[in-house]
Amino acid sequence: MEEEKEVLTVNSFTDITKLKSPSIGKKIVNLDIRNVTAEDRRRILDFLTGLAFGKRCTIKQINKNGEYLIIPPSD
Repeated sequence: MEEEKEVLTVNSFTDITKLKSPSIGKKIVNLDIRNVTAEDRRRILDFLTGLAFGKRCTIKQINKNGEYLIIPPSD
């Protein structure tokens, strides 16, 4: 059985290429940006917002430390 979730850890803005994962939009992705500076965190979230909008995903904040769920569309 295929795993329903994937965990992506981004440690800096240069790691943003990990968000090209084919899983985004197809399965639930746990994005961990806890080890990112405040400035890079804002940049990553801006990029993620556009990506999620384009793929019709929903973003849910798990905690204020920098963990988010990217949830694919339900249709």
